[in-house]
Parts: sequence; C-alpha cells; structure tokens
Amino acid sequence: MTAPVDLHAPAPIDLVALAEGRDSEAGLGPLMTPPTATADANGRAAADAILNELGWIHERGVRRRQSAVLRLPLTWDASPGLATGVARALRGAWKQLGVQAPSVTASWPYVQASLLRAGKFSVALARLASGTDVDLYPWFHSRGAHNLTGVADQTLDAAIDTYRAALTRIDRDRAKQAIAARLGDLRPAIVLHAPLAVTLLSRTLTGVQLVDDLPRLDRLGFAPGRTDDSWIREP
Repeated sequence: MTAPVDLHAPAPIDLVALAEGRDSEAGLGPLMTPPTATADANGRAAADAILNELGWIHERGVRRRQSAVLRLPLTWDASPGLATGVARALRGAWKQLGVQAPSVTASWPYVQASLLRAGKFSVALARLASGTDVDLYPWFHSRGAHNLTGVADQTLDAAIDTYRAALTRIDRDRAKQAIAARLGDLRPAIVLHAPLAVTLLSRTLTGVQLVDDLPRLDRLGFAPGRTDDSWIREP
C-alpha cells in the first residue's frame, strides 16, 4: 500500500466460514493471500544488495563494517497479539539478513509523547488500525492532533477537508481517491499494517468483543426489539 486509505467498496464476509476455519471461503479475497516465495526471495535479495552497497558485509551470521556490528533496536509497547507478532516477524526477518535487533519495550504513551512527538526517531514504523471510512484529519492534516510525520501540504489539507464536508457516499469516495493520490505522492509514512474493519450491518449487535482485532463469534448476539433495518443511515 502507498497510502492508508481503503478504496475498495464494502464486501460481505462469511463469519461462519471464519469460525469453522474455512478462511478461503470467507470472502476475504487478497487479504488471505500470503506472499509468494518468489516475492519473499526478491525482497531479501534487494535488502542484501543495499546493505552490501552501504558496506555492511554479512559475515558469520552478522553484518559487519570494519569492527562495528549493525544493530537496529526495536522499540515497541509489548502488547500481546498483533504487536507481538509484528515484532517477532521483524526480528526474524532482520536476523536472516544478519542484522541484530535487540528489543526495547515501553508503554505506547511514552513512545508517543517522549519519542515520536519529540522527533527522536530517524525511522518510525507505526500501525494505523482504522475503519474503511476513518477520518484521516488527526493523522495527516497540517493541524491534526496526531500528525506525527509533520506533513503540511495544502493539496492534502484540501482533500481531507472535502472528505469531512462530504454528504454523500459518492462525494466521500471521490475525496478518498484524492487523499490516497496525494499521500501516495508525498509518502509521509510507511504503512506497516492496515487491517480490514469488519462491520456487521444487519441489526443492533450485542456482546461485541475483539481479540487480536477479530470479533469473538461466540459472544455476538442481536439486541431485542429490532425487526427492521430502518436504523441504518448514511454516516
């Protein structure tokens, strides 16, 4: 992805198939397609070539340049589930390239306030977990409260303002196209993980509980007294 903007139309997902382990039949499409061995090998070869060009030679399982060993401390908030999986995957991938990755854990408020906002990272990987129609104003508008990348672009600001003012689905989709295009040009951030938001639009649900960004199917239920869909409105 070049921008954290979901441009796909809503599609039905079979939760029963997910609960029964039939992931390929659940309608998740490309979200369930793992990277191919060829793509993985090509990415590893490209990373290896870049490190070699920078003088970091892979020797006895580690990258060395003269007497120095390449170390990339991985700072994360130690939260279970997806965060743990991502940290483990990063360390494993870097280890294959000979890069040492000591783990440094800290609370998310500390990482956000003391490190990200203070600009003490030369590189930061962040996960923006959001819905299909998320308001990106806080993250990418020049006056956004969570604009950690520091992007300030009039064209992007105008596209985000247009999205917020849109009254119809067509206008919102058109504004999202403009936001995605401008973010793709500016590249203010690298999207490490942007999960799909699952929305059940049938009747009012009860017992919604998420575990590792997935709903617990055994807890879901319908609220009593709802027999029609008149409550569904355009947001």
